[in-house]
Amino acid sequence: MTDQDFDEFAELFGQVAVALPMPSGQASDPTVLERKADVYFEALRDLPLSAVRASTRTLLRSGSGFFPSTQEWYQQADTIAFDALVSSRPTFPAGTSRPTFPTDTDQSAFEKVRADREAFLAALRAKPNKRPWINYQAVADVVERVAQRRTPVRPTTWCDDCQDVGMVKRVCRHLERCAAHTDVDEDWGEHDHVTRCSCVPANPVIQRRQELRRRA
Repeated sequence: MTDQDFDEFAELFGQVAVALPMPSGQASDPTVLERKADVYFEALRDLPLSAVRASTRTLLRSGSGFFPSTQEWYQQADTIAFDALVSSRPTFPAGTSRPTFPTDTDQSAFEKVRADREAFLAALRAKPNKRPWINYQAVADVVERVAQRRTPVRPTTWCDDCQDVGMVKRVCRHLERCAAHTDVDEDWGEHDHVTRCSCVPANPVIQRRQELRRRA
């Protein structure tokens, strides 16, 4: 979430505060509520607003008898964000894997593939025709046409880490903890979570998408 999302978050926070009981005295003190909303916003900041919005609905329907802690709300929203990230990724048939492409630093890999292909085709065309029933020139032409259609296409995403989604998958471990596990003495198991990609402030694709959403 960004600072521009605070007003909507404050409304979501208020809904949860009304539906789920807080410790005695907090719910009736506007100053405490305002401070509490700021703290929760900072705790959930690295999650997308859509996930926080969906987690609010889940909390309101949970029938819980107490107001959630920052850790409980974060885990709820983080699970929703992670599921959304996984479902947004393309799937491939069983037995296949997602194709990989060279990055800008591997441009030489493209050039090497093209050079090797041209050398192979040149050798094929120059091959002595010891088998009259084989037209090596025609074979080379077919190979070249097929190769041109199958030449890897550089992905158009601006960020290789998040594919311009704005969120990246991480593993919460000892030295790379998620926001829900900041207590150094806490004992917990490694788990997957999603967090805001560092490219978001500078990513023109995401900035353009946000601008279109604001105009809508």
